[in-house]
Amino acid sequence: MRAQFEIGFADVDYARVLYFARYYDFVERAFAAWLHARGWYMRDLHTEWHIATPIVQSHCRYRGPLRLEDRFEVRLELTNLSPRGFRVVFHVVRLHDEFRVAEGYTDHRFVDPQERRPAEPPEAVYRVLEAMAAESAGHLGELPPA
Repeated sequence: MRAQFEIGFADVDYARVLYFARYYDFVERAFAAWLHARGWYMRDLHTEWHIATPIVQSHCRYRGPLRLEDRFEVRLELTNLSPRGFRVVFHVVRLHDEFRVAEGYTDHRFVDPQERRPAEPPEAVYRVLEAMAAESAGHLGELPPA
């Protein structure tokens, strides 16, 4: 899945560079857009399917800057899907030179939002995530050595 964005004034720090924590905001927006394209919404996961997908671990390696009004693309791959959870791997790519400015992942677990305990996702939810994992498999290619 790929989603494009532009850096606005509210996204940058004093040096006019994308504030480090905002990378995760754009990854979350891209993931939500991917779900929306399949007709799924986070609020429905909570209210209708009684499942939440909190992030339990995340990592981001920053490789270069994004500046005010730069256009960029968030590229996602869903991996490690199991009845316990899944991983969203991301690359953030500056569009004018195709430079990967950041790469990382977020690990999600399935939780019952009322009980606040681990829970297996409903079969319909799991099937959608399986399709997303298959659709995105190998999409990002090999990561360079750290």
